[in-house]
Amino acid sequence: ARFRALLARAVLLPVLFALLLGGALLWGVNDLRNVDAWVDRTDQVISESNDLLKLIVDMEAGLRGYVITGETSFLQPYQQATPFIPQRFDQLQRRVADDRGQELQLSRIRNAYESWRQYSLNLIAERRSDPAATQSLSASLKGRQMMDNLRDEIADFVRVSDRIRNQRAQAEDRSEERR
Repeated sequence: ARFRALLARAVLLPVLFALLLGGALLWGVNDLRNVDAWVDRTDQVISESNDLLKLIVDMEAGLRGYVITGETSFLQPYQQATPFIPQRFDQLQRRVADDRGQELQLSRIRNAYESWRQYSLNLIAERRSDPAATQSLSASLKGRQMMDNLRDEIADFVRVSDRIRNQRAQAEDRSEERR
């Protein structure tokens, strides 16, 4: 009987220890995967934000070329980018849905874009009806100011995302160090 109790302890203690160690290892691997997924998601937010900015800048360049020359071929980048912008905003909105600050910031960017877009549509219509009216300095300055504001908002959004990414990468490094 005593031998059986000693044998049970000799087998049970290592098995119990192995189970605890295995559980801790699984928890650590899962934690590392979660942090890695957060870093990847933040990288996607940064990349998609830069893509959004490129599309908007393409629109601006096309608009500017059209307003200056009156040649509708300059509107091609504007027209090509236009349908993709709402998709990019929606995609970014889904990616930042867990961060209220980024969600609000993205909403401000979208509102600034919509204001600029409305301005650009008015400018295109005005150029078509009265080419001389769009050549004024005030029209040019207003559009530039709106676009500069939009660029600044997107750059700030990317900076915040980059800071979040760095924090998550540091958490990932600390998680790896614990293993």
